[in-house]
Amino acid sequence: INHPLATVYGISSKSETTRMFGNMTLDYSLTSALSAKLNIGFDNQGMRRDIYNSTMTTRGYAAKGYGNVSSLDRSNLLVEYTMNYSKKISQKQSINILGGVTYQDFVRKSVSAGTSGFPSDNLGTDNLALGSPSKASVASTKENNTLLSYLFRTNYTLLNLLFTASIRADGSSRFGANNKYGYFPSFAFGWKLSDENFIPEFFNTLKLRTSWGITGNQEIGNYLSLTTYNAGGSAILDGKTFLGTVPSRLSNPDLKWESTAQANFGIDFGILKGRISGSIDYFNKKTTDMLLDLPLPTSSGYASITRNVGSMKNYGFEFLVNSTNINKGNFSWKSSFNFAAIRNEVISLGSLSLIQRGNMQVVGGNTTIIKPGSPVDSYYGYNVLGLFRDQNEINNSAQLTAKPGFPIFQDVNGDNKITTADQQIIGNPFPDFTFGINNALTYKDMELSFFFQGQTGADLLNSNAIESLYPANATRNRFVSQVIDRWTPTNLDAKYPTPINFSAWGGSKVTNMVIEDASYIRLKTIQLSYNIPTKFWGINSAKVYVTGQNVFTITNYSGYDPESNAFGQSNVKIDYSSYPLVRTWMIGLNVQF
Repeated sequence: INHPLATVYGISSKSETTRMFGNMTLDYSLTSALSAKLNIGFDNQGMRRDIYNSTMTTRGYAAKGYGNVSSLDRSNLLVEYTMNYSKKISQKQSINILGGVTYQDFVRKSVSAGTSGFPSDNLGTDNLALGSPSKASVASTKENNTLLSYLFRTNYTLLNLLFTASIRADGSSRFGANNKYGYFPSFAFGWKLSDENFIPEFFNTLKLRTSWGITGNQEIGNYLSLTTYNAGGSAILDGKTFLGTVPSRLSNPDLKWESTAQANFGIDFGILKGRISGSIDYFNKKTTDMLLDLPLPTSSGYASITRNVGSMKNYGFEFLVNSTNINKGNFSWKSSFNFAAIRNEVISLGSLSLIQRGNMQVVGGNTTIIKPGSPVDSYYGYNVLGLFRDQNEINNSAQLTAKPGFPIFQDVNGDNKITTADQQIIGNPFPDFTFGINNALTYKDMELSFFFQGQTGADLLNSNAIESLYPANATRNRFVSQVIDRWTPTNLDAKYPTPINFSAWGGSKVTNMVIEDASYIRLKTIQLSYNIPTKFWGINSAKVYVTGQNVFTITNYSGYDPESNAFGQSNVKIDYSSYPLVRTWMIGLNVQF
């Protein structure tokens, strides 16, 4: 692998982005109660990226330099037309009706070219023609998708009662010819109880609200409902070479919107003349027709197909409270606390009993499972009960070929051997609950605020720990804890197995040895500010402040960040070479004239 200095000085990767965006709105009143609105917006973005690996790097040395130039253009056009009718029927009731249509068009285009075999590293990517023509590669893509929606909403107020109803018809080019449109209704009811005479004055604010609605999801990428084609093999006919094309995806004309129906019950409250306020919510939502990439038999000629399969539910409580703890003289102290406990469960996968996914090269197999009755993308692998201390323990186990210091895998099905049938759910990526605490203390013109956030009960698969247990070669770096607390003939009660002959351990690389508790509490933000009491030179206010972000994190997780995920926002949560959170300190001056 590259020497660290070769990575720093031998690889050049630069991007330049140009972006132009804006919108225009036209409002027109037809009558005192009826108005129309036209909104047009656009967002165009162009990016060029230059990458060059010089001969200092392993790749550049072997290829005599490697350069690539790519460009990416994105455009987003939005057109919205709505009409609004608003009328106060009487002192006790009013109505508002909105209807309209929206159209949105997304275009993505890219071009890239690269080659190797440069006579010198001096020009980098400034002249790709200096590279070897026989090693040149070129590629281009263009993708387009559109959304067309019709919407209707009505709000009706009667005394202290609020009613809302709406329906949307959303069409997406991403879905099959038979199911372009999805229909999503919603209803909501609110009651301002604090305005009723039978509510005691102890409550300065009290509102009961409930709602139900359906939303849709179409975030699956483009063209997944169509048969698409890629470049195939070549054939020689009459002495000429012809490049063929092959289908790369099966069509699914029945592919449709994923739908989530959610019911919510909540209370907003304020007591002691507003010194304490907050809200309590319970929600229950069920997702059906989930958009999943399902594996296909090899005999089909395709790896997978995107289908609407099964259902899943999320439910839980959310709690928020704001309080003014002290407000006397020149000193005040205000706090805010939020708490959420959310549960996830897969209900059905249709005709499938389970789906395994989350494959990563370092893991060498799938890492998670989707299975009815369990949280989505639960960690799936082998449960290690301990380490073999001596040969007697091996002779009385299901691993007769093991050696002292090898892991003891749990024989789940009791067949006295370790196979893939002994894999089980060994971790849950979802936290038991999350929380946040914010405090603001003010004394005269000084203010100190700080915000803590955290979670408990979540697990995280540490792929860096896997790479340390299963190194690609003997020269790879290892975790100190795995080296110090490894099994040896003199350390029989070690936590980690012997590093010798690790390929003979058997089983999978995904075990409970690399599933870690990702609970944490973090000082996310702290700020100390001072309002300068001055009004000269036309200055209305001035404030100087010092702000810290990601100041510290308390956790038992061995990686850099217990919230990291190599797959981005995917439910498949894996930490693999994630970049540590940046601790930032800022000093600033805010002046208003």
